[in-house]
Amino acid sequence: MNGNDREGALRVLTDAVRFIPLDARLPVAAGLVCQSAGDRGQAERWFRQALQTDPASGPAHLALANWLYEAGRTAEAFDLLARGLERTPNAPLLHYVYGALLLDSTGEAHRGELGRAKSLLLRAAELSPYYANTYYLLGRLSLKQEDDSAAEAYFTKACKLDPRHVGALYQLGQIAQRKGDRKKAAELSRIVKNLRAGAVDEEHQRFTALLQESLRENRSPSRWPPGPPIEK
Repeated sequence: MNGNDREGALRVLTDAVRFIPLDARLPVAAGLVCQSAGDRGQAERWFRQALQTDPASGPAHLALANWLYEAGRTAEAFDLLARGLERTPNAPLLHYVYGALLLDSTGEAHRGELGRAKSLLLRAAELSPYYANTYYLLGRLSLKQEDDSAAEAYFTKACKLDPRHVGALYQLGQIAQRKGDRKKAAELSRIVKNLRAGAVDEEHQRFTALLQESLRENRSPSRWPPGPPIEK
């Protein structure tokens, strides 16, 4: 994959699945290769094979739920994540992704789900307190609830954990603008502009990195990303 040889990567993974049929991470990885190549049908088949191999596989639930959500099959994605949490109730990444997708959903049927999303994200933060994006999403959720004070606290927490978090810095600038602090708003705008140079599809890259990390971890990792960041 690093050499952009998707066909070669898929051949290796297909052989590996035959030799190690009980490791659900392998069909998940194969599905990701197919998805990156644009073969969505084959990707779904690999993800479902992973779930059949190990119905408690966190990476399989995450990969398939994300696939379903991107395909517009929102209800199926949410149902799959809910069932995944029933099997592994202490999986922080499942809580995070479920909460993130609920927050992202703009369908009328899910506008009343902010409370559920908040509970999931707070649990994700409790299980894995060092991941900045959880607090960023909690800040966005607070904005939807028109609570600038709570949002500012969450965005500040996100920036403490990740001083280069563009989304949190941008939102802090918007809050400063609304509060009339033009100097702070201008400074944050300058920082965001510099950080955004060259940034592409940040949210997708973040999810892909988390999913790859879950494939490298043990079956039920207690924390992700691995270890706290260096204090600034």
